[in-house]
Amino acid sequence: DELDPLARAMGSINLIQKLPSGKLKGWNTDGVGYRQSLENLLQKNGRKLEDTKIVLIGAGGTGNAVAFALAERGAQVVILNRTLEKAEELACRINEFFGESRARGAGEDAVVEEVSKASVVINVSTKGATGTFEAYSALAPAKLPATPENISENLSISKKVLAQIPKDAILSDVVLRSTPSPFLESAQAHGFATLDGVPMVINQGVEAFLII
Repeated sequence: DELDPLARAMGSINLIQKLPSGKLKGWNTDGVGYRQSLENLLQKNGRKLEDTKIVLIGAGGTGNAVAFALAERGAQVVILNRTLEKAEELACRINEFFGESRARGAGEDAVVEEVSKASVVINVSTKGATGTFEAYSALAPAKLPATPENISENLSISKKVLAQIPKDAILSDVVLRSTPSPFLESAQAHGFATLDGVPMVINQGVEAFLII
């Protein structure tokens, strides 16, 4: 019956609230849950999201929620996606919703240029997730089929990209796994501060309880 304005702009909900009137209202707590986990990590180092350059790899459903929530706090979000049009479309919706430029889209070929000046790099793509792309890092193209040769090429390129990222950057992956994704595993090996998807899940659940 009703939608939270931010959820409407995102185009997805993960929570339905029954209002006193009996009507149903849709919310999206995924983005807020992730934002809280990132803000907590930034605050430990005396940093904040406002005006922070964040590179988001992926423009799917989770990417929509995370990008909108980060832009709401004033972060400057760069969305990289294999399909350029999808990244640009998401950036356009964010800028229209907030009435100013808070996001821009680019293709995966811009990853080296964009991460070289990023404070946070976040993977919201399927790379590293269980299944076809499980062994791939988010920092490089993933050629299929997932042969040892194609995986090796992906990881090799990923290491070169990793070397371009500022050492004080936070590297994050929303993928939920029992072990770190290839992206986070490599980031940890190089001494980066990292953030996985577990705090996001916990925080979005807390947000849901607060709403209801």
